[in-house]
Amino acid sequence: MKETDRQDRFLQWLDALSEDLKRDLQHKAAAGDEFEAILDRIRLNVAQIFRPLFVSSIKQEYSIAPSDPQMRDLIATEMSKEERHPLIFSYLLEKISGSWVQAGEEAQAHDDQETLIKERVKLEAAAQIRKKFQALYPETRTNERV
Repeated sequence: MKETDRQDRFLQWLDALSEDLKRDLQHKAAAGDEFEAILDRIRLNVAQIFRPLFVSSIKQEYSIAPSDPQMRDLIATEMSKEERHPLIFSYLLEKISGSWVQAGEEAQAHDDQETLIKERVKLEAAAQIRKKFQALYPETRTNERV
């Protein structure tokens, strides 16, 4: 499969996921299920976070150098953009997921059940995105934290 085909398939999948989540959110809100609607809003936000990051990983056009040393190293790696972009996206996926793991651990330590649930929903949504990404980019390993 050509690289552009894989990119298009992943972006189309993310767009379809977002549309499904919007529809679910609207149905749940209309039915008065506010809690589930909030969780669907979180899932939608996660999908909407990773779409532009995926596009950015493809373009690799940075007006300023990233402050993260690992990201700078990835950008400086001697490989083509096509080889580098899945590594960049994978790194961003794990870095953001890691912040949600940490937030969940802090919520658990403070017995903050609402925040803990929200962080777990974020991680579940990220795991769904990771699974699809790995199906299209099996050569790219990501850290399975969730």
